[in-house]
Amino acid sequence: MLAKLGGLRGIATGIALVIGFFLLLFGAIPGLLTGVWRTYHEHTVEARWIGAAATIEKCALSVHEPSHGQFRDAGAFFDQYSLHCRLRYEISQRLHVFNLHTLSDSSGEARAAIEKWVEVHRPGSTMEIRVNPSNPNDIAVASQLPIPQSGTARQAWSTAMYCGVGFVLFFGIFRIIRPAAPPGA
Repeated sequence: MLAKLGGLRGIATGIALVIGFFLLLFGAIPGLLTGVWRTYHEHTVEARWIGAAATIEKCALSVHEPSHGQFRDAGAFFDQYSLHCRLRYEISQRLHVFNLHTLSDSSGEARAAIEKWVEVHRPGSTMEIRVNPSNPNDIAVASQLPIPQSGTARQAWSTAMYCGVGFVLFFGIFRIIRPAAPPGA
């Protein structure tokens, strides 16, 4: 079909179609599937997992520096900050240890928030967690963290919505600017 489209108008319609389907296939559909999964998981954690208190053994700001090289020297990559904690908790009279790793962020505000959080939550303090009863090594932190432990269902739904709207717009552009089919084609 795209081979029959001629001229600049044909190229523009082809580009609009490719971008639209790219947004659909690599944004909207995965966003929907991720949104469904995360919504189910958040509901399961809230409804079925057991609440418990975890003792902080150690918490620290983790700084990931990109590899040194031409891109790093040009300022193309930024340091990534995350929170890493070692937690201890007891479920069914068994002691468990969990290494908590949050998502990463490159902003200075995130670094400051993590440093402040670590200063307040010293070793020996507690935080609320939810524990998977079928796998006590699987936990979700219920207490407020400076950076999320994982992505949320809302983020996935937003991704699906934005990419879906983008698909509709680019597909609409394709439909509007496509050349008319020659008679008898």
